[in-house]
Amino acid sequence: MIGQIVSRLRHGVPEIERRRAFDASPPLVYTVLAAVALATAAGLLLLRFTIDPDIFLYALWPAWLWLGGILVKRVGHTSIGGAAEVAGLVYAGAFAFIFGILCLTAIATSDQDAALHRADLALGFDWRAFADWIRPYNLTQSILTAVYRSLVWQSAAIIALLFAAGRGQRAWRLAAAWFASLLLCSAFYPFFPAQGPMVYFHFQEAQFPGLLSDSPWRFGPIIHAVRDQGLRHIEPVLLTGLITFPSFHVAAALILGWAAGPVRYVGPVFVVLNALMGVSAIICGPHYLVDIIAGIGAGLAGIVLSKYIVAFRIKAE
Repeated sequence: MIGQIVSRLRHGVPEIERRRAFDASPPLVYTVLAAVALATAAGLLLLRFTIDPDIFLYALWPAWLWLGGILVKRVGHTSIGGAAEVAGLVYAGAFAFIFGILCLTAIATSDQDAALHRADLALGFDWRAFADWIRPYNLTQSILTAVYRSLVWQSAAIIALLFAAGRGQRAWRLAAAWFASLLLCSAFYPFFPAQGPMVYFHFQEAQFPGLLSDSPWRFGPIIHAVRDQGLRHIEPVLLTGLITFPSFHVAAALILGWAAGPVRYVGPVFVVLNALMGVSAIICGPHYLVDIIAGIGAGLAGIVLSKYIVAFRIKAE
């Protein structure tokens, strides 16, 4: 096996295997990410953002994962290489989006918490009453927090499972849906920025020790600092989710559950896990109910669009 890899590195891979390896990489996914990267770079320059060099250390591992996948595909190991390429692309792309969202924060409108709360009440849901109800259940909060944080590793796990099951095309659809829904959520974000219900309803971190995180209280002040106080130096502390409406966490949960569903044995486990992750977003995000509903819409739209994004290469040829 080692000899075969060395030989292929020296002499290349037969043309038929090379085409099979790279035909699976839909060019439109890369095109979308390139467009986002260019728009983000332009925004950073126009808005005069500066970036702490230490931040780029966070991008090294997804970049190496992506590059490693490309090289492994080059020597003919399409499943392993494909899984690494897609996973690296998803994590690197999500990292790049953070900078674009910070640019949108600088030009965002005023906080829309009051409007989002009114929409919740119109649907018959009172977020403050819900928070008061769940507040004594610290263990439940901790479990929901663990489920909520599973987004960090689920993407890579599901992509690897899909390639192992011979469903590489579905893994690419996951990536395409991921970025399409993230684009949709980002497009709405500057019109619906919010401090989040924890801050809006004046709950304190000490009242929810089971959440094991300060993130429900952290993103609101970041929005305020960038939009209202002119903060333009991006440091690692700013690398957090800022979008409230629509909830990308919910969109991602829907996409991950959809992608993993058909995989034998483990698929139903991921479906249940992601259903719980969608529910956990309301307290761990935290999110208003309308954020959750809009996130479902963004996820569904991403799944539908992914079919056409991934099929673009086939049509072009």
